[in-house]
Amino acid sequence: MQVTVGLLLLFVAGTSLAKPKSRFTRFRSWNSKMYPIWREGDTRFHNSWKGGKVSFNVENDSPTLTGAKVTFNIELQFPHGQRVLPPGGEVVWAQDAEKNGTKHFSFEPVYPSKSTDEELFFPDGTPIRDDKKPQYVFVWKTWDQYWQVSDGPCSSLTISTDDMALGSYVMDIVIYHYRGRQKFIPLGYASTQFSITDQIPFSVSLDQVNDVAAGDLHFVQNRAIAFTVSLHDPSAYLSPADITFNWDFGDGSGALISRERTVTHTYINSGSFKPQVVIQAVIPDKSCEPAVTPTNTPTEKAPVVVSAVPVFKSSHTNSLSSDAEEENSEYEASSSPNSQESNPQMHIGRTAGANRALTLSGKASVVVPAEKVRDDPPHDDDCVIYRYGSFCTGIEVFEGIDKVEIVQLENTVMDSEMDKNVLDVTITCQGSFPKEVCSVVLDSTCLRPLHSVCNVMEPSRQCHLVLRHFLNTSGLHCINVSMGNDVHTAHASAKFNIDAGSPLSGLIILMLGAFVVLLVAVMMVLSFKNVVTAVWGKNRQQLRLSSCAESENSLMDKRPLLPETV
Repeated sequence: MQVTVGLLLLFVAGTSLAKPKSRFTRFRSWNSKMYPIWREGDTRFHNSWKGGKVSFNVENDSPTLTGAKVTFNIELQFPHGQRVLPPGGEVVWAQDAEKNGTKHFSFEPVYPSKSTDEELFFPDGTPIRDDKKPQYVFVWKTWDQYWQVSDGPCSSLTISTDDMALGSYVMDIVIYHYRGRQKFIPLGYASTQFSITDQIPFSVSLDQVNDVAAGDLHFVQNRAIAFTVSLHDPSAYLSPADITFNWDFGDGSGALISRERTVTHTYINSGSFKPQVVIQAVIPDKSCEPAVTPTNTPTEKAPVVVSAVPVFKSSHTNSLSSDAEEENSEYEASSSPNSQESNPQMHIGRTAGANRALTLSGKASVVVPAEKVRDDPPHDDDCVIYRYGSFCTGIEVFEGIDKVEIVQLENTVMDSEMDKNVLDVTITCQGSFPKEVCSVVLDSTCLRPLHSVCNVMEPSRQCHLVLRHFLNTSGLHCINVSMGNDVHTAHASAKFNIDAGSPLSGLIILMLGAFVVLLVAVMMVLSFKNVVTAVWGKNRQQLRLSSCAESENSLMDKRPLLPETV
């Protein structure tokens, strides 16, 4: 489980505003013939693009630490049925379609590019120096300054916040599409809100292994919690800084000072705590560094943004909003009185996010940023800038479920349940009382579940429960038991063997017993018959002998006596 808590300032980052009216104002040398300005809600916007209206997705990476750079990104979203082809960013029809009586074919460009040698200019008259003709021109405005960008359907702008007052600001944008013959058609207005702060923007994530609910800031005692700081520094302004983190975990364990982004802490007691951290960044002051003039000019064209100065809203600016009538004045000058070419390398430090936003353009952008008159550098003997940030939150620490044990496994056979094996599992635990207990019986590989059962545990003085499983198998099995509540889950497992729970075992034993009884009975009958037969035969023989004796005796008696001698 991971809980991420960020500064309130992070919620205003990248906010796009939908305003009924644009605050966009044009400057004095604006070429209204080449770049017409239409009122907000002008009906001509509905026909400014074939196939429908173009919408805009505008974001920024604020909140921005004062002195760092803020990057704005804009992406044009075209009507349904159209798509952007990389890498050049040409917009084509996604499929065959018919719009306003005109048939269009798949991959046919919505606005075919026209090869022309005409020289093009930004609205203030600054020449657009680019190898290819611009597809779109974005004019960005904030702090009464303008930046002019020539780019594809995805573009970005990175500006510095040096010496700008802290607070929330709005960046307004007007978008033009090049139609040839020195004509740019306005596609619409957009705006985004950003903020500048002197507090280091960051977020803190709290992570604990095997925690149950994410985002509830509830943790288990005697188990380490990882506190991880994520700095919000997209322009890498803090990369050369020495950053320290001063932690107070709110349990009286003392302070922990570290330069590591991640620290761990274990709460040994339960209760409510308020961990907090204070970040200190010691940033080298670039104004103290001596200026280094490059001696060699790069021979290879760097893929950077070519820049020139913008125009300030001052005595040289007309306070003409976009709701004013279109000014049809002719082109006044090739550049404003204050315009000049700036260092071509000034945008080398653009963020990776800005580079990703340019993947569809396939070329470098052309930007006109503001010319800033810097104040005298601060006279600081340390030549460092100190910035701070702080964070505090509230957490709840609870006692966990300890020592889950399977104390008994008892196997019986129930004839009423079609001779199924019945397994009674007795479970005990210690620590906080669980709300639910579940057990799963698996096969001998401990992979395939055979039977599972869950029960809600009623509060009691002792953690003791018996779960019953019905099985149709015998042999070696595995069982997993889990007990859990709102903050913790504990587990126990065991292996057991069922060797007397076969469905036919009782019947076989019964049949064997009956067979043995029958066999004994048969043997007894046969034995009795043999005895009776033997006795009867002996008696008959004795009877026969006695009859013969009697016959002999009778014969002997009946013989005539010898005659007497005369």
